[in-house]
Amino acid sequence: MILKGMDINMTAGTKKHIIFDMDGTLSDTAKATTFALNEIAPQYGLPEVQNSEVRSVMGFADPEFFYRLYPQHPHEILNEVRYKVNYLEDSRIEVFGKDILFPGIALLLTGLSDKGYNLYIASTGSSGHVDTTLESGEIKHLFTGIYCNETDKINMVREIITGCAKEECVMVGDMIKDSEAAKANGILVLGAAFGYLTLENHSLFDAVLDEPNDLYEYL
Repeated sequence: MILKGMDINMTAGTKKHIIFDMDGTLSDTAKATTFALNEIAPQYGLPEVQNSEVRSVMGFADPEFFYRLYPQHPHEILNEVRYKVNYLEDSRIEVFGKDILFPGIALLLTGLSDKGYNLYIASTGSSGHVDTTLESGEIKHLFTGIYCNETDKINMVREIITGCAKEECVMVGDMIKDSEAAKANGILVLGAAFGYLTLENHSLFDAVLDEPNDLYEYL
């Protein structure tokens, strides 16, 4: 689906470098996070959370993720909770294995890699979390570069595209930060409606992908 304001000249058979957000775009990580939170949080007097609540703050790096999820609770408690949650979350991701990915993602990435596209990860998640997720999904080997463990996604994307022609680059994400990072660097940005992209945020992206394979239309 093409949205108004999109520069169609940015899409016609020029792309070589594809940057992906991870959580909420490639991986359905919230289901592991929700499980871990509801195991650990009650031990500290924190309320259980719904998957939809977790999805709404996915994309914010620690500790901001926890501060937004529990805005009424002391940071010192949340800082203790997050270390235990992160450990349990990664263990749960390993249990999910390839099922941590959204349907069709592994096939899409394999096809893109086989066709010679350079694939990158730009995630605000920790290096351990990103590595666990990509390894569990069995897709880590498909990426040319993996960038993570930073809160500033704009700089992360800038580093990835250094030396590349902007018209050869595209970013796929699901959150406002993804849109902002791509637009600040002057590259096409596509929203993952098959992931955590909400309807009210569709207009932030140049176009929206209903299914992973819709990406091919913009390459």
